[in-house]
Amino acid sequence: MTTTDGKLALSSTSAMVLLWAEPHLYTAPFAQRYWDRLDLSAGLEMDRQIHAICSFNDHVIKNRKWIIRRWSNQILDQGDIKQVVIIAAGLSPQGLEIAENYDDVTVYELDLSNMTQKADLVNGMGGAPRNIQFLTADLTDIKACSRALIEHGWKPDAPSLIVAEGISYYLSREDFVQCFDLAQKGSRAIVDYLVPYDQLMPERRELPGQIFDVVVQACGLKTPIETWRGPDLVAALDGEQIDHVTMCDVERMKYQGVQDHTVSFPAPDSGWIEIIDIAIG
Repeated sequence: MTTTDGKLALSSTSAMVLLWAEPHLYTAPFAQRYWDRLDLSAGLEMDRQIHAICSFNDHVIKNRKWIIRRWSNQILDQGDIKQVVIIAAGLSPQGLEIAENYDDVTVYELDLSNMTQKADLVNGMGGAPRNIQFLTADLTDIKACSRALIEHGWKPDAPSLIVAEGISYYLSREDFVQCFDLAQKGSRAIVDYLVPYDQLMPERRELPGQIFDVVVQACGLKTPIETWRGPDLVAALDGEQIDHVTMCDVERMKYQGVQDHTVSFPAPDSGWIEIIDIAIG
């Protein structure tokens, strides 16, 4: 739905996640223009509820988006991968940023909802990158996803960068692992995942459950929230770990040399989301 000022009105959950992102993370001109056309007001109540549970939960989103952007750029800078598949892409500017910065790469965004609205908004703005496709597809039907991708030019026998941000917790393990059947030899996967609660320092073990309870209630989710251990995820994808970070690691990377910054994740077991880069195929 478009608001009276021409912005795209987001659902509460979509808006909430983007409220926590850092707008200056996306520096490409069109991605910035697109960001300005999103109405995030529907997320304010969920933001209030989750902020009351954990005052620094937005740092989890900021950190994961920062490292995923950094790793994506590093992988694409090598020049070996020319197609990117972003699963559960939502309304994030991430794919537009990649498409704008890498005009020799084709970006395919997959999601069950919002793709038509996103395409309409992008195509109606003028000056949009032409190397991006927005595809409506059910991630639990990977054969249908593959058909949709191929119909829009994706090469199934070529390596892809597959980005899975903010989705591993909401799909069953079987459905999530099947998403990576899209990966051929030379492919890479960047995935964030929720760690088992017993891996967290005792004083933080209740936080992720309480936070996800708010999300589950808002979305009406029926499936249980899934957790992963990094080595188990690598094994499930039959891959090789290239890199792995905790929230603590990301903060140290982001703020290296900066003396005055807030430390939200002082130890490896203080954060409930981790991010991994896996070579597949």
